[in-house]
Amino acid sequence: RSRHPRLAHDPDVEDRRGQREGDKMAAPPPPALREMEAPAAGSLRQCAALLGPGIEPGRRLQALLALRTKHLKEAGAAERFGRAGGVRALVELLLLHRERCRLQRKELEVGLSILANCCTQEAARRQIRILGGIAPLVNILKEFSVLSVQNRAARALGNLALEPENSVIIHQSGAVPHLIGLLTNVEDAECLQTVVRTLRILSDSPAHRRLLTAQGCVSPLLALLGREESGLLGAAARATAELSRSCGAPCALQISRHGGIPRLASLAVHGERAVREGALAALGNLCGQGFVRPSVGGAGGIGLLVGALRSDPGSSSAPAHLRALCLCCREAVNRARVREEGGLDLLLALLKEPGHRASHSRIIGALLGFFYDQHAMDYLHARGLVPVLLDKLVALAGLRQAAPPHLVHCSSPPEEPEDERQAASFDYPPERPIDGEELPHEASSSFLSLRSWLVSEGYIESPEEVLPVPLSETEASHPLLQSPGELIEAEPLEPAAADRLGGALLPAAPRPLPVLPLSPTSPPPPHEPCLPEAPVLLLLSRFSQAEDPTSGLVTERSLRTLLDYLTLARPPGARCARLLARLACNPNCLEALVRARAVPLVRAQLIHGLRPALLPDSVESPRGHGGDWTATRRNRELGEVLLRNLSVQAESPFGTGALTHLLLSGSPSDREACAIALPLLCRNESLRRRLLLDHGGLHLLLETLLTSQEPVASFGAADGVAWLAGALGKGPAPQRARLAEEGGEAGPRCLYRELVGRGAVDMWLVLDGGERLAASRAHLSRGSEVFGAMLGGGYLESRQTEVPLGGVEADVADLLLHHLHGCRAQAGCCSLGRLGQRGEEEGEPFEESLLGRALSAAGQFLLGDLVPCLEQAAYLSCVPSCLPALCLFAERHHLPGLHARCLCGLLEAPMGARDRVEAWRKLAGGAGDRVGLLSALRALLLKHV
Repeated sequence: RSRHPRLAHDPDVEDRRGQREGDKMAAPPPPALREMEAPAAGSLRQCAALLGPGIEPGRRLQALLALRTKHLKEAGAAERFGRAGGVRALVELLLLHRERCRLQRKELEVGLSILANCCTQEAARRQIRILGGIAPLVNILKEFSVLSVQNRAARALGNLALEPENSVIIHQSGAVPHLIGLLTNVEDAECLQTVVRTLRILSDSPAHRRLLTAQGCVSPLLALLGREESGLLGAAARATAELSRSCGAPCALQISRHGGIPRLASLAVHGERAVREGALAALGNLCGQGFVRPSVGGAGGIGLLVGALRSDPGSSSAPAHLRALCLCCREAVNRARVREEGGLDLLLALLKEPGHRASHSRIIGALLGFFYDQHAMDYLHARGLVPVLLDKLVALAGLRQAAPPHLVHCSSPPEEPEDERQAASFDYPPERPIDGEELPHEASSSFLSLRSWLVSEGYIESPEEVLPVPLSETEASHPLLQSPGELIEAEPLEPAAADRLGGALLPAAPRPLPVLPLSPTSPPPPHEPCLPEAPVLLLLSRFSQAEDPTSGLVTERSLRTLLDYLTLARPPGARCARLLARLACNPNCLEALVRARAVPLVRAQLIHGLRPALLPDSVESPRGHGGDWTATRRNRELGEVLLRNLSVQAESPFGTGALTHLLLSGSPSDREACAIALPLLCRNESLRRRLLLDHGGLHLLLETLLTSQEPVASFGAADGVAWLAGALGKGPAPQRARLAEEGGEAGPRCLYRELVGRGAVDMWLVLDGGERLAASRAHLSRGSEVFGAMLGGGYLESRQTEVPLGGVEADVADLLLHHLHGCRAQAGCCSLGRLGQRGEEEGEPFEESLLGRALSAAGQFLLGDLVPCLEQAAYLSCVPSCLPALCLFAERHHLPGLHARCLCGLLEAPMGARDRVEAWRKLAGGAGDRVGLLSALRALLLKHV
């Protein structure tokens, strides 16, 4: 006989097994009938026609035997038999046996066997219900004491009960007590196995399971767990598992009182798979009741659950076993057993598995039970629980899209049972009695103790003077008496509906924002909303309370996750802000926080509202303005508090030593992180000068500013340099003054035009475009060494009246002639007055502007007195965002004065955080001499440090 390995019932397989069992119990037909069988029934339709009430009993028996032994064994024969009217004929035959005459035993046995085989088809089960064939089967079960008849009737009822409507009718017809009686009165293993299967199928709903428990099904079923027949033992184990599914308190109480828990635990290591899985499933179902979980743990159930999950975590029964193991973590005695059996490693491994995503919240709740177990907390921390919790924090807050369904092979059932009140921890037993437990007057233990004390002290004479009063419905529904789960369900919360992209963190839909406390010791707000990520935050907060929580919790990735949660989640849990404040106040975390670049991250996300791009080992967005940063919600007050706490730690003797050690002995990345944090951490001037100048912090800061391509490092360096130069906190840039003053007292005057008007010119400059500009040879020779050598030496130009001047545009040549002939912008010269009106703000490159071309020409012709004027005009007309281009121009044309002035402007100009980072990036990327640039910046910053 085959053994089906699965726990879920397979009607076809089990009924074929039952058919073989029933055939073995039936006596073989007489030889005379075997000889008459073939000619009496030639086809299936003919045999079905011979089952009517008017047919001779002998011929009817021949037809029944032919159907069972020949026709119904063919493929699809059951469906053809039903279409030929065979099912209706069998039901009428049973009704005939009940109403007018009694069938022969042989006819009844063969008819029941055929009917049970037909009931494997859904259409036949529905037809029998419509024809009223269930009641005759129940009557046959009640009236006949013949074992073979009872076996076949039970099998037919079991197949019929596969339909929920039929199961209800069978329960209402009173068949269950007779089936339970067979468990006690029958010793035959085959018949018992059939009855057990029928009872298992009849326990198809919570109401039916309660009825079976109330009618006494538990005790005889548990008694069968001591039998030696493997088939019967497997059926009994599976029936016990089904009866205890969504286990109620009465069922669990009966199993516990009749010694079922140790018996099931011993069968969970049985050699037969069906027995083993059924017993283990029953133990897991019992864990739904808190008062029996200590007994399950004491019988070794926790080790069995851990072993089953570890051996096959992807099986169909794994979610149920995992639920039972998590429920066992609610009692202290079972938590110790979970830790001893290696359950912590198993839970952590399953928490990392995407296939068990549906159970992750339950696992986190189970780990929360170890909140006060320091040994377990240290163990979980060392095994890497914190990174897993941070990932779950992002997922539960709705900031990251879950993996596509086709990529996740989830083994969780479609409907996982919800935990009821009976599943609560039994470390604090309920005041009221357990359902099904008989206690006098239903008095609680505390009430009995109080009444005993009143008697002993003489306040009352007899216990009857004070009787227990049950809670009224009004009192039971009072908010203070409700469980936390009910309060959570009663509180309306808007679901987090976020626009999600794969792997991206995006703000969730707005929820009521709570007030975030800034002190780690401040109590939580009285009406803080309950969020789905609250258990994760509670565990993270527990880890942050350790003496040295740096491992796992104080890393750049963890800080960025917590800051993302604070700035993107709507609303964020207030516990996250308290967690960060606690870390900032812990001296043991200072060095780790500096390494994790907490200062620039807090400045960027909480104060400036800018979220940096992904970490270097991830796929980043393209470089460029706006590509490295995204705007987020600010929390300036919290950011200032965190930076102030870090500054207090850094200026302590311990913090000073830690920073000095990082600067002098740390790795290159540690030294860089320390250098960019020093300007904002060290508010003490003497300490800041010592660390920046004596220990090389300033050099590292400027080197990071000019060479780093990482967004956080670039931002931190630019922010630190601006802090040192005093640019942070300034208002908008003032409107720069125009170079040319509006006309003086004598009115505007252009000396060059006056000279040309009087005809006091003696030469012409011919440009590349053919333009001819009048000039005075004496003024040109006196104002420029180049023109003096060209016009006063032995060159050809000294004898020419029209001198060619190549490489100079007309507007630039006009400007140079005005200057060489004595014009000044302050005097009102209109040509020189245009120097303050350049168009780089509108996108014109400085190289192509009039000022840029004039500066280049002034250097070419060595106009030393014009260059400072042009430099001043270029600087005053330049907006802060254009200073890098002007600085690079000054470097290329060897204008040290303008170069230094632009660097000073970059240091001191009030700019946005992203604009400042982008400006330094442009300057560093285009600089030809970075060493010289670094030296120039260092010289400028020395006066600020």
